[in-house]
Amino acid sequence: MLEDLTQSIETLLARYEKVKSDNVVLQERLEACKAKLDANKSTIEILEKKISDLQLSHAFAVSSEKDGKDAKKRVGKLIREIDNCIELLGG
Repeated sequence: MLEDLTQSIETLLARYEKVKSDNVVLQERLEACKAKLDANKSTIEILEKKISDLQLSHAFAVSSEKDGKDAKKRVGKLIREIDNCIELLGG
């Protein structure tokens, strides 16, 4: 009976060590995924800025009346965004 108990404890300790090492590997993978996620978020922000810049440049390259109305809407939106930023900075 004592041998069975000793063997069970050894088995449990071996399983514990295996789970512990698996946990370390998973933690490392999690950190790598978090770093990749942060890099992807940064890339998204850069691309969204480029889209915004392209839309703005397109807004000023007016070639028809419809484009003119779109340009006015975009400029109005930009002004509202700037006003919001100024308001946030002002307190």
